[in-house]
This record gives sequence, structure tokens and C-alpha cells, in this order.
Amino acid sequence: MLDHVLALSLGGTNEPANLAPACRDCNARKGVDEQRYLQRGYDLAVVGQDAALREWMRKARR
Repeated sequence: MLDHVLALSLGGTNEPANLAPACRDCNARKGVDEQRYLQRGYDLAVVGQDAALREWMRKARR
């Protein structure tokens, strides 16, 4: 499955550089973290400080 490194709901795009392969479990875990930020109204600067999401973005951009 393809995952948006930076979710569309957080300002990501459908550009190839923002897409990465991910298993369903990883995609679901990342989605939970992203939803937590959206519900709290956080912006991208705060999202980038989350260790789990930052690590996911680092791995996806290899």
C-alpha cells in the first residue's frame, strides 16, 4: 500500500516524493498519530516535532 509521508489532511500532496510504501499496520499506526494532531488543531511545525512521525518521515524519504 502507498502512504502519504505527510498526510493530505496535514498539507501533503500526491507528488511522488510524498508517497512511500507501507504495510497496513504501519499505515494505521501513523494515521492514529496524525488524527491526534488534527483533532488538537496542531500545525505542521508541531507535527514535525513528534518523534514517531518524524522517524516515519525520515525512513520514508530514504
